[in-house]
Amino acid sequence: DGYFEAHMVRAELGLRKENAVPRYSTTGPDTMRRATPEALQEFKVKLWMQGSLQLYYLSQANHFAYFHFLQPNQYVADSKMLNEEEHKIAYVPNGVHGSAVIATYPQLLSHIAELREHGVNSQSLTGIYKDVTETIYVDNCCHVNAKGNTMLADAIGNAIAGAP
Repeated sequence: DGYFEAHMVRAELGLRKENAVPRYSTTGPDTMRRATPEALQEFKVKLWMQGSLQLYYLSQANHFAYFHFLQPNQYVADSKMLNEEEHKIAYVPNGVHGSAVIATYPQLLSHIAELREHGVNSQSLTGIYKDVTETIYVDNCCHVNAKGNTMLADAIGNAIAGAP
């Protein structure tokens, strides 16, 4: 009957009004909007951990396999020697994506073992392009070309096939 669509349009228009206060459903906890960068970082990592654990618990309760893979990213130190083209099109370490990964991934990597301790089949795939010299990354976020996707799919498939 269009009720849902009309509600969404009204909500969107309401957010566009000058000085409109976004709702909790849009922004999350108010405390995070005023948090220090360190507190926000800690919150993001905790949310990532809790999300993975909740998916694992859901998988256990419903008898399906859950695998957690930390995806490769060009801003992870020593994960790939970027070539000239990648440096031009895919590397902005002080940009939004680069600075977020540089700040967050070391913490995420340090929690992979903790996820395993809880029973989560978890692993980092951040090093799968380490020995690749040709172009893999196609933008300054994290997206890869067909070769990168094939390598990623192969790594995930091998991990799943080798799981107990």
